[in-house]
Amino acid sequence: MKRLSHLRPEENPLETGLLMNKTRLFSRKNEVFLEESEGILVIRKRFRKSSSFLKEKDYLSYLKEKIEVPSILSEDTERHELILQFLDGPPIIQLDMKEFLNAVSMASIWLRKLHFLGVIKGDCNPRNFIMHRGKIYGIDFEEASLLIDGSYDPIKDLVDLISTTAVALNTRGLHPLKSLELSLGHVLESYGAHPLPEINYKELIKNFLRDRKKFRPERSHIFDALIEETKNIESP
Repeated sequence: MKRLSHLRPEENPLETGLLMNKTRLFSRKNEVFLEESEGILVIRKRFRKSSSFLKEKDYLSYLKEKIEVPSILSEDTERHELILQFLDGPPIIQLDMKEFLNAVSMASIWLRKLHFLGVIKGDCNPRNFIMHRGKIYGIDFEEASLLIDGSYDPIKDLVDLISTTAVALNTRGLHPLKSLELSLGHVLESYGAHPLPEINYKELIKNFLRDRKKFRPERSHIFDALIEETKNIESP
């Protein structure tokens, strides 16, 4: 966490035109705000569903001090609201190309550690990983679940990260096949021993992209281009 007095002018919300006490942050599911509380920047996250609030609270509490996640500073059960540690760093999707790919590798290592702890993250979009003081932090655990030994669940997290990273790379202008190959290589090589090495990643990535396309019709041309190139991916 940072106190406002410790921020450089370019970091201080009061110096960058942001609202003085509260700034709405991007979230498709919930109401998320960056705000000042007693001179400290915090994240206020208000959940639309009580089940999502309880799941995030439980997983963040369990993972505290085991892996890099934001700390819960306070909670309000009636309002389905958490006050969370402010992570002073960008979502990795905002990094430049070289830093982004390096951060994706770090996120894959983070996922393996999470899986070792018996947890599946769900929603592994690069937007849900923050680079904070040189370390990767995972955020948003509304889709988290317990890992069942021998299940395909770890693969689902990896395919999610591979596919959403490929979308991000293609959006930056990389050829669809290059986007897929870079994403696949960085994620799997960094993760290490694959949970189920015989898995056909091509088919899983294609199915993931087809499913995600339904929710983002405005980007269908990106998904179509990537889906078309999955057949040309060299097997990992």
